Amino acid sequence: GEVSDPGAAADVLNLQGAKKLISGDSVRAAELYLAAADLGSQVSHIYLSFAVRALIWSRDVEGARIAAARHRQIAPGFVLDAAIGMSADAGIAALEGRLDDGIQGYREALAQLASIHVEWLVAVIGYEFVRVVGADHPATKEAAARSREIFERIRARPWLEMLEAAIAAGRPAAPPRGRRAAASAGAGAP
Repeated sequence: GEVSDPGAAADVLNLQGAKKLISGDSVRAAELYLAAADLGSQVSHIYLSFAVRALIWSRDVEGARIAAARHRQIAPGFVLDAAIGMSADAGIAALEGRLDDGIQGYREALAQLASIHVEWLVAVIGYEFVRVVGADHPATKEAAARSREIFERIRARPWLEMLEAAIAAGRPAAPPRGRRAAASAGAGAP
């Protein structure tokens, strides 16, 4: 059925995005998270933070950059928001081939998230670090181990399976994608 309340509709789109992200369809997940953010909910910054993740995972640099900028414009500015921005910048840097900047950014974001005890995001961003930089890079070993420990402890089997697949792959899958999702990342930007 349809949902007429924008907040509830955004929540439904967010849940659909999460399902797509877990199933490996990060492109569709990004579209759903962006659509949720476009409905103007009080938590649109949260939807945008996950859109950024999905765009980075789909290797859409321009889309990730646009969504990260939107996130920065509307996020409340808490330590968590800063860490989300750091991890977005790190993923973008790594995808652009600025590996040292990406590694440093991921390390800083993970340290900031750990300092405020947001373990779920420590695990998610750690997974992203492994996925984007590659499990064969020595810098990702600690993040992979920490993400594994958290995913195992909370019994997040789908996330653990995604992490194990990224570790098995060793290197990042492909160079950055084109600009397909970038147009929708900017939709609704002021």
